[in-house]
Amino acid sequence: MFFWGLVLYGIARFLIDFLRYYEPSMIALRVAGAPITVNQLISLGMIVTGAALLIWKGRQAKAGQT
Repeated sequence: MFFWGLVLYGIARFLIDFLRYYEPSMIALRVAGAPITVNQLISLGMIVTGAALLIWKGRQAKAGQT
């Protein structure tokens, strides 16, 4: 459940941050003209980490069944 929470919270936070106003100093980079903030980069890290842990846990459970 914790890994799913990481993924879902990361997605929600990433999307909500598009609606927030940030000072220009908070913009980390631009992708196709869209500003990506530091908070969105952290959210992407949460999504990737949660997904990787879900995959790892799934493979571990599958290996234990055989």
